[in-house]
Amino acid sequence: MRITKEMMAVKDKWLEKELPGKEATKIGTMGTGYDVFKVEFSSEDNPAITYIVYALFPSIHYLQPRLAVPRRMIGYIQFNGRTDTATVSYSQLHYDYLGIGLGKVLYKIAANDLLKTYQCVQSDVVRSPRAEGVWKSLCRTNPEMVSKVDSFGSIYPSPLRYKIQGPGSLRRRPVRVRSHRRKQQEQ
Repeated sequence: MRITKEMMAVKDKWLEKELPGKEATKIGTMGTGYDVFKVEFSSEDNPAITYIVYALFPSIHYLQPRLAVPRRMIGYIQFNGRTDTATVSYSQLHYDYLGIGLGKVLYKIAANDLLKTYQCVQSDVVRSPRAEGVWKSLCRTNPEMVSKVDSFGSIYPSPLRYKIQGPGSLRRRPVRVRSHRRKQQEQ
């Protein structure tokens, strides 16, 4: 899928300049209603950094009955990749889609895909309250892979960042299901 200017529902001047015209590959599907696409490129300003953007779109199957509605990006996470580490530089979700778990699933899909290439995926030092909640949740459900670390070493007090170490993939929280077997009634 080729990204066009009309798809840019999330307003970001840098992305509006960089993304249109780039080719995106489909990475995964979130349930039935959303697709995640990956765009990877280097900027002319700094070719040593690889920019990786994971964009969230409504699924074509979801939009099929409403063909007049254009397919627009409703959220994204941008990573800066250097040698063996990918760092979140920015994430945004359209305000109509906040609080329903799409951000967390987008982070999981992006991290699982990045761990195939990079040894480590880490958060930015500055995070929004919602992003902090996502990282705390990832830390609770995957304690063997996600940890909170000092970002500059232990010499000076510094802000903490979250780090996901590979190999492996982030998993869902275990679901507890009660037994659905009918009890044998004594006659």
